[in-house]
Amino acid sequence: MKRKIRILQTVLSIVGLLIMGSLLFTACGKAETAKAVVKNLKWESRKEKVSGKAADCECTAQNGVRFVANKSGFEKKQVEKMVGDLIQFLEYGETIFPGGKAEGIIYLGFSIGEQQIPLDKELTAESVFSAMESVYPVNCAEQYGLFYRYGVKNGLLAAEDVDVDAIKKDFDDKDNLYLLDFTSPMVESFYVEEEQAKLCRSAAKLFAEWYENTYSFEEYEALCRDIESYDSKRLVQAKNDWLKSIGCKNKYEEFGKLFFQQCHFEWEFFTGRYELPEADIIWAWENRDVKSIGYKEMVRRYQEIEPLRREDFAEARAYLKDYIPEDVGRPYVVTRFEQTKDDTGPEDTYGFTYYEEKFIEMRVNWDSVAHSLLHEYVHYLTVGDGKLITIHSPNYMDEPIAEWIAGIELSNRMYGYWVDKNALSEEGKKIWQEKGLWDAEKKLVDGAFVQFSGATTRYEQRMVTKNMDWEDMDNTLQNYPVRASIAKYVYDTYGMDKLIEWIQAEGVPDEVLGISFPELHEKVEAFVNEEAEKMWNGK
Repeated sequence: MKRKIRILQTVLSIVGLLIMGSLLFTACGKAETAKAVVKNLKWESRKEKVSGKAADCECTAQNGVRFVANKSGFEKKQVEKMVGDLIQFLEYGETIFPGGKAEGIIYLGFSIGEQQIPLDKELTAESVFSAMESVYPVNCAEQYGLFYRYGVKNGLLAAEDVDVDAIKKDFDDKDNLYLLDFTSPMVESFYVEEEQAKLCRSAAKLFAEWYENTYSFEEYEALCRDIESYDSKRLVQAKNDWLKSIGCKNKYEEFGKLFFQQCHFEWEFFTGRYELPEADIIWAWENRDVKSIGYKEMVRRYQEIEPLRREDFAEARAYLKDYIPEDVGRPYVVTRFEQTKDDTGPEDTYGFTYYEEKFIEMRVNWDSVAHSLLHEYVHYLTVGDGKLITIHSPNYMDEPIAEWIAGIELSNRMYGYWVDKNALSEEGKKIWQEKGLWDAEKKLVDGAFVQFSGATTRYEQRMVTKNMDWEDMDNTLQNYPVRASIAKYVYDTYGMDKLIEWIQAEGVPDEVLGISFPELHEKVEAFVNEEAEKMWNGK
């Protein structure tokens, strides 16, 4: 099941605003009306793979950006003017995303996802926005408004008439106010309906113009440049001031100001338009998940789980700090809920870590994310070249280690969230709280008790017997508590060094620990019975 990821962007540093060689800039009055004049573009006729199919194209490149034009309808003079205008936008983008320019492809005359730049029409704010997304880390509709205003001021885009009264009427409906979050997906119609996207685009244009007139174009540039660190209260107030200026009495509050970017994750089983970068991971949501669950519900569940995830992942890295590389990287966490929503049987898994490709797939729904994501992240931290466990098949030690660390040693706030929503009734929570096994305030469960009691049940029912080795204990979820308890027992009894030695010996205990599997099972069964009883009795 191993797949390859191709990271499409390679970060390039661009010095200054001049394109050397084929681009010359001619000043026409004010600097803001400078035009990019393209000379001596070299076009190559070739077949290109576009949306999975070979197409006849005319191709050229400028400063790391490839322009791929549909050969059908290709008029060189017209296309070169379009390329020149786009290059001016791209050069302007360097002032908003300094050092953020990357290699990209801009398609002309094709429909690639939401990137639609017709050859027979003038550029629009939408086509410019999608082109900029292909090259820069564009991440909000405020920037959509900025590019629009820059284009109008520089004669690159026609000013659009927006019906202010219609916009006011739309925002008189409180259900539309969340669109003022101005996230990138709201500009397009992958996550929201076209009617909503159209409203967001119109509002973003009007807000940008209002901000420019109220403050200055330079201040709006600064807002867009620093959008992720910009004072959110100040931005909300500005949007409410704008609403007031068009006669709307409703007050906007942020619903979910998330900084989506164009998705650069590729996998044959995944189709995603956007990714959501965090400090330690990159979320990539399957388009079908968002369409099925709904944009607002997808964001709501993310906002509930993400703060817990950040703490859990930081705790995992701290716990394993002596055993993981200094730079652990930033894996993609990919959702595939819609395709796997029925995979809830005992043989199914809620998540899967692709060790060689270094990404995590989460399945079924957001509850399964809460249940299993920390377990998968421990896999990511501990399995691979230069890590605790080498990649090989079969691999019997990856599951015990992940379940032990995530299920016993760490707080696992996400799992507490899952327990609160799915596992314990209100009466059960009360009983567990009295026994010190549930923290109602922090929503934390005693993971060690969960694992030990689960292992006790498996031993009592003889679903795991003393003659079973790792291979005999199949990888079903029901056997995870036994595996975790074995790892915990070895850690407590022999220490981390011996546990690591055992891990690297591929799970054979005789030579490393000096005992056989039957003897180990006997000791672990006694250990979990004693520990679970003590915990239940509050000792």
